[in-house]
Amino acid sequence: MWYMCGMSRVQGFLSGLSVAGRFKVISLVILVAGLIGIGSWMQRQIGEGIVHGTGHTTALYVGSLIAPALQGLTAGSPLSSERMATLDSYFQAPALREQIPSFKIWGPDGVVLYATDPGVIGRRYPVEDRLARAWRGETTAGISNLEAAENAAERPLAKNLLETYSPVYVGDATHVVAVAEFYQRVDELRQEIAVAQAWSWVLVAGAMLAIYLLLGGIVQRASDTILEQQVRLSDQVVRLQELLAQNQDLTERERRASERVVTISERFLRRISAELHDGPAQDLSLALLWFDAGDSASAAGASAAAPAGSGLPAPQVRADALIRQALERALNEVRDISSGLGIPELYHLALSSAIERAVFAHEQRTGTSVRFCRGELPAEVADSTKLTSYRLIQESLANSFRHGGGRGQALDARVDGGVLILTLSDEGPGFDLTQVIDSTKHLGIAGMRERLQAEGGSFHIESAPGRGTQIVARLPLRTEAEVQSE
Repeated sequence: MWYMCGMSRVQGFLSGLSVAGRFKVISLVILVAGLIGIGSWMQRQIGEGIVHGTGHTTALYVGSLIAPALQGLTAGSPLSSERMATLDSYFQAPALREQIPSFKIWGPDGVVLYATDPGVIGRRYPVEDRLARAWRGETTAGISNLEAAENAAERPLAKNLLETYSPVYVGDATHVVAVAEFYQRVDELRQEIAVAQAWSWVLVAGAMLAIYLLLGGIVQRASDTILEQQVRLSDQVVRLQELLAQNQDLTERERRASERVVTISERFLRRISAELHDGPAQDLSLALLWFDAGDSASAAGASAAAPAGSGLPAPQVRADALIRQALERALNEVRDISSGLGIPELYHLALSSAIERAVFAHEQRTGTSVRFCRGELPAEVADSTKLTSYRLIQESLANSFRHGGGRGQALDARVDGGVLILTLSDEGPGFDLTQVIDSTKHLGIAGMRERLQAEGGSFHIESAPGRGTQIVARLPLRTEAEVQSE
């Protein structure tokens, strides 16, 4: 009964408003509901993303730190006193202990092989879900309330800690021999999550408010127009017919314009995504690889001579220089993308020079060599063709270096029947093609395929474990005038 009464009051309230007023009230309710739903979803996603990102990043560092101490370890074997002493020297250090107050290494069946709290070494605990997933090769992270039996030593440290399980690989890096579990304090992490979530609410609320004001203004103007036309309807029948015809024409033009805007916006977003991934992301990935290489050399006690006065071993100095170069290139490309969403210097180069620049940049960036075979290439081609070729070569060689160490890198560029054929190959370990093609995580391959398809080209990969990788790309050659006329 009260529901029917409430509905009657709402209907009575709305009936007393103009069309624009009813629209504003109803759209406000809908937008507020959408704000709450979207904001809550984004809040959860941001919190989970920051937690998992922090855990995975720390897992990479911890894995590189403990790897030398666990060389030769087999699954289920106990740790020798020398290995434990080495781990103690790492995790009892005040600087690291402040960041990671508790650390464990798990063996199969829930046995603790090592812990910063000696009292739990050798004990067996139930294998929880996260520990089981780590034995399957998955790194997991989450904020723990420390209620499990295994967390008795951690409860005095804090009410909650960030708990991360990371698989440990040694040797051929194909089998998990142990699982590392470490805890981090969550005070700063929660503050970071709170700030990010607050900004997400601000952004969502701002977007909703902008949409509401825009739609309200449009509807208000439309409502005013309708009221004015109703007043003049009696003595302007002919003019009304003309206005209706004009209105239909404007509506059709607006529809066509909206379709063009959607299409252009989608292409624009895809291009930005491809530019960011193929450009700065590659240099940042290389910087991370060299950073990890430098950490591994330092942890292993590299003793090569360094430049006088540097205080660092030679591998560390070289890694620092390469990291700096990669970061500087990434910064420059971000600036280029921000200003022109492209690589302006390519626009004044011939196709052969653009391809040579991609190869030279990769060799300078990685210190590897690429066997380059080039046929006769046309001088005048569309800027998009040069940019697509450059990015394809850049992404392919970066993947070859990242996953195959850059062994046997080769590039063949030739033209056949008005089609540019780029063949890139390496002698790396290869991979299972079906798993990579079906995965949604390989943005590089998806970006290369979409970039070529957007230019009317095709993309093909041949690879298998232990047999290297070959990429064949076909790109129709067009002039800038042909592109402009489309």
